[in-house]
Amino acid sequence: MHTLMYHNVIEQKSDLPIAKGQVTMDAFRRQMDRLRRHILHPQAVDEALQQGKTPRGILITFDDGAAGVIHAADILAEKGLTGVVFICPAALQNGLWFYRLADGLVRATASEVVWAGEPLPLINPEQRRTAYRILSTALFEESPAQRDKQLAMLIDRLRPEGITPLELQIMDEGQLRHAVGRGSLMVANHSWSHPNVTTLNEADLHREISAAQGWLERSGLPVLRWFAFPRGAFNTETVHAAKESCHALFSATAHRTDPALLPRTEINALDNNLARFTLKTGLGGHPFRQIISPLKARLKGIQGGV
Repeated sequence: MHTLMYHNVIEQKSDLPIAKGQVTMDAFRRQMDRLRRHILHPQAVDEALQQGKTPRGILITFDDGAAGVIHAADILAEKGLTGVVFICPAALQNGLWFYRLADGLVRATASEVVWAGEPLPLINPEQRRTAYRILSTALFEESPAQRDKQLAMLIDRLRPEGITPLELQIMDEGQLRHAVGRGSLMVANHSWSHPNVTTLNEADLHREISAAQGWLERSGLPVLRWFAFPRGAFNTETVHAAKESCHALFSATAHRTDPALLPRTEINALDNNLARFTLKTGLGGHPFRQIISPLKARLKGIQGGV
């Protein structure tokens, strides 16, 4: 099984923070047309996994749950396909913390913001993208409570004005239920609030996973007992904790780094290019490894023979 990981589907290309992870609607539609006959229904995948089997085909997944996932769900519904969205229930009211950070930076009226004693200029889009990379990386390492406190202080200093761009708008519970009602999405666990689970103490770790799973199972939505690690961060303790609530665990990389996790191939803005997308999906998400490794082996064999 080849699992694709999307983040957000937007109307047109963007240069906003986090835009590198966003695919356009036209590109997504062409991608689904290209793969249509190979795409698996998540329920069939789940049944196979519970029997210890891995089906052949392609599974479509989404992480984080921005509003653009609704565009993707509409396209999937048009084509009679179904994907899985890994959601953080805490984000369905106010949005995920890193989308809120990106939104604050985009709409900032402040010319700079000070972080860790250093000024981060915000005059042009490139500076705002740089600030986003620095700030989001640092905040991801904080506990959820400390992260939210720091984020509130940052947004206050940014003094944002205007309307949140479409690319950064949240997917609320009503939108999620509408998309699921069309049969084009099932839902799964992406933690309660999208922290770095490897930094949490035992109580907070279990709370992040079990609280999200509890919400999902009470929601009445079509739920899969699957878990995707936020930003692919995991260790032995987090794998064990996730297995207590979920029977299928997903990574954020195409390279299998742990036998307990199912690998995924990230589809991002560069894959709006259909040729690149075709190469990537045709070779299991890691084309260079699959092309170069056999060549290296052949060269080694030739040299050994000489």
